[in-house]
Amino acid sequence: MSSRVPGQAPATDQTLVDGGPVSSPAPALAQTLSPSPGEGRRTLVSAQRLAGSGAWTAGTLVSGRYRLLQTLGRGGMGDVLLADDLFLRRKVAIKTLHKDMAADPQAAECFRAEVAMAHTLSHPGLARTYDLGEEAGVTYLTMEYLDGVTLAQRLEEEGPLAIDEVVRVALQAAAALDAAHQAGIIHRDIKPSNIMLVPGRGAVILDFGVAAAADEATGANGVHLSGSHSELIRSTSSAAGTPKYMAPEQWRGEPQGVATDIYAFGGVLFEALTGRAPFLATNRQAMMCAHLEEKPPALRTLRPEVPARLERLVADCLEKDPARRPASLVEVGRRLVVRRLSERLATAGLALACLVACLAAAGALWGVGSSLLLREMRPAVQRLAENLAMRIDGAALAAVKGPADLKSEAFEKVLVPMRQTRQDNPEVAYIYAMRLETPPTGWIQLVDIDYEEFDQNGDGVIQENEQGVTPGDPWDSTGYPRLFEAYKTNHPQADDEFADTIWGLLLAGYAPVATPDEEHFYVVGIDVRNGPLLTLRNTLFGVFLVLGLGGAVLVLVVRRRAAQTLPGFIRSV
Repeated sequence: MSSRVPGQAPATDQTLVDGGPVSSPAPALAQTLSPSPGEGRRTLVSAQRLAGSGAWTAGTLVSGRYRLLQTLGRGGMGDVLLADDLFLRRKVAIKTLHKDMAADPQAAECFRAEVAMAHTLSHPGLARTYDLGEEAGVTYLTMEYLDGVTLAQRLEEEGPLAIDEVVRVALQAAAALDAAHQAGIIHRDIKPSNIMLVPGRGAVILDFGVAAAADEATGANGVHLSGSHSELIRSTSSAAGTPKYMAPEQWRGEPQGVATDIYAFGGVLFEALTGRAPFLATNRQAMMCAHLEEKPPALRTLRPEVPARLERLVADCLEKDPARRPASLVEVGRRLVVRRLSERLATAGLALACLVACLAAAGALWGVGSSLLLREMRPAVQRLAENLAMRIDGAALAAVKGPADLKSEAFEKVLVPMRQTRQDNPEVAYIYAMRLETPPTGWIQLVDIDYEEFDQNGDGVIQENEQGVTPGDPWDSTGYPRLFEAYKTNHPQADDEFADTIWGLLLAGYAPVATPDEEHFYVVGIDVRNGPLLTLRNTLFGVFLVLGLGGAVLVLVVRRRAAQTLPGFIRSV
């Protein structure tokens, strides 16, 4: 691409065919002039050629601070010069007001209002205005100098842009324009020559020369705006703008708002994608009729590869009825970008990770806490099992061999100390006595304190392990290594971790029972519940589950809101 002077369209842009404004708004930050012969490039013109600047020539020192260098552009209200700011040692653009226009109170007030309005806006995508002054009878304002080319220049030189580039530029411009809308400012002259493409900065909106204040009471297109600047700039019912991009309500002189800029924005999108404006009328009357009555051609009839979603978005922006256009530039941005599957999966993964992290934290806290409690509880449960084993009649236990002994005197004799132990210790949930038949896991159950059906947990349903145990029933102790450890060491043992059963959180202890039967090993088991511990565990996991779910929802909400703001969209492109 050929090098260009930063700025806007040439002075011929003031005509209807080339998209000039109806009411001759102030020129943009930096305008370029006609191409040099044989090169097709826009060149700078010496400041001596300026009309209406009086004694201002190249080298002139303005207000003892700005040394003029050259002309950047010439417009209906004044000229734009490039100057060195000797105080801050930077280049600035100086926008002047022609002497004949300075004598017009309305034009002078618009010039002043543009500066006042610009100072209420702050966004990287909006050209900065610095100061307002007068020198040698010339009223001027100073603005930042942007080193780039306008979208109009790009389209003129290269034709329609790549679709990805259109989306990127549109998102950047939409973010800047939305910032103005949020400040209560309606631009009213959005067009390719008022969008400058600045390397490293993106699209910058230029020229608020015909901007107007939005009505804060009613908003614009249903969107609430943060403030009104009606004391600074003209009413939104005035007819101003560039005919190629003016909304129907502008042509009719009706109140204008966010929807007005969105209409022009749709026209810019149309032109960036196709290389031509939505309507090609060559005179003012025909252009007005087209905007008021005609439907623009479908995008994909001019450029088939344009995605259907972009075609629908542009058509919606160009709706004749403001209420049928997108409600805001944020909505336009949301529709410009289709979130990739990888982004959706990343968001879901982040939410899930938040939930898992909270549950993992609960598990870690429970692991540490339960290990400390086990260290304190295991010896006590072992002693309880050992005390019960010493009170059981070994001969009676050895006499219980099968179902026929369920109602025997021996069976009842073993039950007595079991019942007394549970009565003395309400935390005891279950007591049982067994004989080892096939080491290490093959046991035979002999005496069960709840040998009859008993709704132990009070849920109204007899569970499988609440149906009682008949003497002689086999039992597999796989998963209870401490039971076999009691056999190997012939000493009381307790489980290494809590068991979660229908009776609650339990810790089991085992103790050998001495019997006359020297061929088999007999043991008594006792399961101790801990209600407060169970409540603590459930509360801990419940709290962290709620935190995890809340965090997951927060992630989804934040990611969604970030994706629905224009900066979020820009980062995703």
